[in-house]
Amino acid sequence: MRMNPILLTAIAITLLGGCNASSSRHAGAPGPLAPAVAALPVGIGSQQAGEPMDAIDLSSENVAVATTVEPTVIDTSAFPVQRQLPAFHDGPTDFIKNMLPEHARDKTMPTGPMALEAFEVGELTSIERTRPGSQFPTIGSTPWQPPDPSLAVGPDHVVVTVNMAVAFYTKAGVEQFSAPLNDTGNPGFFEDIGAGGFTFDPKCFYDHHAQRFFILALEVYSPTESWITIAISDDADPNGIWHKYRTPSVVSVGNSTYWVDYPGLGFDADGVYTTGNLFLLGGPGSGFAGALFRMFDKAPLLTGSPATFLDIRRGDAASVQAAQHFGDNPAAYFVSVQNSSQMRVWSVRTPTTSPNITFADVDIPSFNGSNVEAPNSGGEFVSTLPGRIMNAAWRDSSLLLAHTTNTGGRAVARWYEFDTRSWPTSGPAPSLSQSGSIDAGPGEHTFFPAIYSNAVGDTAMVVARSSAGRFVSMEATARKADDAPGTMGAVQQITIGDATASGRWGDYFDIAIDPNDDTTFWLIGERQTGSGWQTWVSSLVTVFCIGDFADDLGNLGPDGQVSFGDFLALLGLIGPCPGGIPGCLGDIADDFGTLNGGDGMVSFGDFLALLGLIGPCP
Repeated sequence: MRMNPILLTAIAITLLGGCNASSSRHAGAPGPLAPAVAALPVGIGSQQAGEPMDAIDLSSENVAVATTVEPTVIDTSAFPVQRQLPAFHDGPTDFIKNMLPEHARDKTMPTGPMALEAFEVGELTSIERTRPGSQFPTIGSTPWQPPDPSLAVGPDHVVVTVNMAVAFYTKAGVEQFSAPLNDTGNPGFFEDIGAGGFTFDPKCFYDHHAQRFFILALEVYSPTESWITIAISDDADPNGIWHKYRTPSVVSVGNSTYWVDYPGLGFDADGVYTTGNLFLLGGPGSGFAGALFRMFDKAPLLTGSPATFLDIRRGDAASVQAAQHFGDNPAAYFVSVQNSSQMRVWSVRTPTTSPNITFADVDIPSFNGSNVEAPNSGGEFVSTLPGRIMNAAWRDSSLLLAHTTNTGGRAVARWYEFDTRSWPTSGPAPSLSQSGSIDAGPGEHTFFPAIYSNAVGDTAMVVARSSAGRFVSMEATARKADDAPGTMGAVQQITIGDATASGRWGDYFDIAIDPNDDTTFWLIGERQTGSGWQTWVSSLVTVFCIGDFADDLGNLGPDGQVSFGDFLALLGLIGPCPGGIPGCLGDIADDFGTLNGGDGMVSFGDFLALLGLIGPCP
């Protein structure tokens, strides 16, 4: 089904005086701030899918262009077939890249001006910091590779997207809805708003601010069409009503047009943010035009009203990730690789009204971003995409990100924590707080890292792992907030394949936080089976040893064992609940996550639940 005409209103917002962020400056200094903006109307047009698109003119950098699109409201519960996906696709497959227009850019890693070699990159420890919970298989192989799995976790549901499909599950793994994203469904998830046979690079998240699910997919149909298509659920249950917007993304730069590839997807309390690389669609221009920053005012999306977004092009950026924000962020944060010893942190102040972009380059220990393929049992090799940042998460001045490095010919996942402080509003530029490597040992490769933090300051990661003697597995690791800087706990296997994997097999994994307690992590990765690739979802809690327990709650268990006497001692450390009731579980929940005691009282069952979060000491 092809879409109805969409009203597009373009308003150029010129940044008076412009800015030249590529001017020389010392490492770590912020880029120049953009000055005030002024709105200048440039015209109105209409667009019928399949016709030459009205391009968004971003010839000038740092000039924001506003576009408004009408929504389409779709009820997934009215789809005639609710579960459309087979367990595994049985038929021919193709690579996503074969469907895209020819595109390339220079990916040579520039050598950085300096390196923090004295800033030691931490390693894994032998302590287990993770305990998997509910886990289940999700979408199996589709006609497309790689799957690019992404997940979103709400109060009661998990949403999974891959190339080119979406599915909704209960947290126990019961599939409630599944459909292709393109027009091959009954119908496809985005078919009713015009999506054709090719949607790609889908991503999703659950917005804890708005309590809604968001899904994004890209479309490109050479030589005239490029779309960023998004959908927003009308409440915290993905089943039912969705507000869907097919937003144009053909960008004109001079006499040439460009399409959007490799999206980033983030949010905060006010906006939804997407990024993408701009590759030549038509005309005589350069094959690469930098990165697109797209900023949606969230409010209209939640009510199904006409949505306005602002676009800015940066010719000096590529493969930018948008952060998912928790807390009161002074700006929307984004991050990209700048060179072999620096990451570039981008900030956009007032992003949904008059975007004001600046950046700072953060010094990191140097790394090798050249290509490395990870072997796995059966003699095949998996592309690990070194250097590319897989996700970014911001919480209370801490910005987390991760990527893969080439370490002596091995793929080794590395993570960073940056302190953004109150920048760019005031204070110094962001700096590196700590970093670490997920190095599983000689001959072992770790890749596809994704990282997130929770409300108590713990951090968890999901990675792929393989070696010449083992199939690719999905693994997890974590650190407590007071662990030694740069360290993560021992990697723990979540699931492992039983067949060899090769080439562009996964591209990335994903991680999210449970909104019910803001402490439980949820992960998605994949494994290879004889029937094809299969995505896998697992929940995860961080654990602590009795020594940690004693440090926080008193000298319990001096013999190294936890007993009923320790439980009585624990009760003595718990303050009154509201109304004077003794023994308030909330105090424990603040430190260690939500335990099973919703009545607000502490029982021996709660103590047993607490034991479930205790791991061995060194």
